[in-house]
Parts: sequence; structure tokens; C-alpha cells
Amino acid sequence: MTLHEDGNSLSPYLLLVHHCHSFLPFDPVRAITKLLLPEGFPAHPHSGFSTVTYCIEGGLCHRDSEGQSMTYGDGDAQWMRAGRGTIHEEMWNLKPFKHIFKRIEIFQLWINLPSKFKTLPPFVARLKNEDIPVYSSCNKDITIKIIAGSIQIDDSNVLVGPGNEVTSSPSGIYHLSCQPNTEGVLSIPPHCTVALYIRRGSVILAKNAEVFRAVRDDQSEEVGSCNLLEFKISTQPSENQGGGGSGDDMNQEWLSFSDLSLLSGSSGLDGLLLVGAPLNEPVIWRGPLVQSTPQDFQSSANVFNSIGAGAYWDYNLSNAEWTKQCKQVNLQDVISRMRDLE
Repeated sequence: MTLHEDGNSLSPYLLLVHHCHSFLPFDPVRAITKLLLPEGFPAHPHSGFSTVTYCIEGGLCHRDSEGQSMTYGDGDAQWMRAGRGTIHEEMWNLKPFKHIFKRIEIFQLWINLPSKFKTLPPFVARLKNEDIPVYSSCNKDITIKIIAGSIQIDDSNVLVGPGNEVTSSPSGIYHLSCQPNTEGVLSIPPHCTVALYIRRGSVILAKNAEVFRAVRDDQSEEVGSCNLLEFKISTQPSENQGGGGSGDDMNQEWLSFSDLSLLSGSSGLDGLLLVGAPLNEPVIWRGPLVQSTPQDFQSSANVFNSIGAGAYWDYNLSNAEWTKQCKQVNLQDVISRMRDLE
């Protein structure tokens, strides 16, 4: 689902993909499709943005051109800054489940980088499930898992997501779950992007929020599963938060809040809430490359054109063979040399 469109932007968010897959060990069709389609995402390039992969169930095996590898899943998230350029591979982690049924469900977000960070070296971090804080209301009717961003509890305690340590611009990524017919008030920084992807259940639209993009099946106020709602909320800070920052100081505004009220539908609500400070920068986006100017985009494209198909390793390679190929290509050295020639 593309989140950045002309005239209707969810900056800094570019793309949201929701993957759901089931694997049966003795499925004859799977044996055939494996010969044609890999189970995952073989080596491919990125530059100019970050990927955030959040695993609801199951997980992935990661390898990249910088020689880093990791396995993550079952509540974990991975934050990868592509920066000046990287190649990575993400294959479904199915080896421990060779003889049993396995279900995999993940979200992947593409988040644009401010132009000043697009030339940074690539970076990857695993955010472990046990390190991601979860807020639960007193009667357990609302839970919020805080991957990035923060929430204030009882006007005093603040829970901060581990993604804050690696994000390059103010962002909030929250897994929100509500019991049926539950009303909640969320505090959102003013002048920010706010969107809710409904994974399950439904929501009744808040009276204090204007929804200016929503995919609906009908004209009712209750919006159901697999819909993306983009909100525009009041820019006036809530009374218990004090004044907001100036329009030119987004970091200051991130410390003040406006209230957003949501009421879950009769089947409850489970979704991904996205909050972000718009970058207000040009976006040139073609496939896996995102830049701010035509010149920078062409420079990034030239790098990946120059290294050729030999730089993209086969996902069947052993770790020793993959490591050897990464050292031979030395992608970061290629990028540095080509920048020196510009």
C-alpha cells in the first residue's frame, strides 16, 4: 500500500506492506512453487530511506552487503537504515518448522530519510520483543505496543519505544488493540501525520478528527478490516499538556499533544497506528531507491548499475560463501569511489 502520493502525502511514510503466509510441510503445491518462487525476498538494493519490519508471528532471516546477519521474529522488529545504499536479503525463517505448520504475519514500513541523512552509511538493528514496552489500561481493554515514539501515562509516566534510538526523524509506530466498544483518547503531537491501518475489527470515527482519506466498503461511520485511515486532527494542544511549539520547530511540537478520540466497533479493534513529522522535502522514488533531487537519484542508480548482477548473491549460498561474495564486491567502497568521481 503506497502511502506517499501527489497531493495526499503521509510523509515521512512511503509504503506499508502487510504479509500473511501459511506453510504446510507436506504441501505438494509448495514443493513446485519453491522451484519457481523463493520463500522470501532474495538480495535486492535500497537507498535513501529506512525499512521497519514488525513481526506479529513468525519471522525472517536477514543478510546484507555489509556482512551482517540476524534472525528475528515473534514480536520483534527490525529497523534498517539503507542510507547511501545497501543490498539485503530477507527470507522466511522456516528451518525450525520443517515438519509442522507455520504461519507468518509481518508488517513492513518504508520511512523516508531527511535529505541530510541519505548519505549516511547503512545501519541495522534488531528491536527485541522483550525490549518493546506495552501499555495496558487498568481493565486491559486497551493495549499499545510502542515500537517507536512514546506515550504518556497518567500525565506523568512516559513509555518510550526502542525505535527512538535508531529513527532519523520524529516517528511513532504503535500496535494498538482494543476490546469491543471501547473508547480511548490518544495524545498526538500537532501538525503530524496520523494514520491507522486496521488489521482486524473496526473503528467508529472520532468526532474531533477529520478523516480525509479512507478506503470504505460503504458509507457508514464504522470502518472495518484492512482499511487505511488518514487523520487530520486539531492543532490545538490538549488542556493538560500546555502550549505547543512554533510551526517552524517540529521537535518542540513533538513535546506537545492534541487529543484524538477513537471508539472501537462491535468486534474490537487491532491495528497499526503511525505518527510522524512530515519532512516537507521533494521525493523522487523509483522502485527501491528514494532521493530528494534528480542528481542524487541518478548517482544512486549509477552505483547499483555499475556493480552488476554478480553483486546479488543467491539466497541458497552458505554463510561462508555469502560473506566471501560481500567482501569481493565491497559495496561501500564502490559508493565512496563513485562519489569521489562526481
